[in-house]
Amino acid sequence: MSKKLGFSFYTKLTGVTYNNRQRNITLLKNGKKLKVVREVNNEYDKNAIELFDGDNSIGYIPAETVRKLSAKYDVGSEIEVFVEKITGGNGNFYGVNVRIDVYNKTYNQCLP
Repeated sequence: MSKKLGFSFYTKLTGVTYNNRQRNITLLKNGKKLKVVREVNNEYDKNAIELFDGDNSIGYIPAETVRKLSAKYDVGSEIEVFVEKITGGNGNFYGVNVRIDVYNKTYNQCLP
């Protein structure tokens, strides 16, 4: 099985001011690949996708974006998320802009 890039887009993460995420964001570097965790049992949004740097929570893909994205993920599409830019600082809250790459699964068929 191989993967083929279906599409890419950019967005800003939500929930970045909760828990210890502001500290976690200060440790990020542009280009860093984040771990994608689908949260089907999230009490606020059954489509939620949370992003991590190792074990450190960074934030969530916005609800208006994640509805369609989680459906693709649930049927086997692979999602890769990369930090594009850290915003804010200097007394303001940090934000995280990301690039999301969505890959469609393709199957290699063996011919007899």
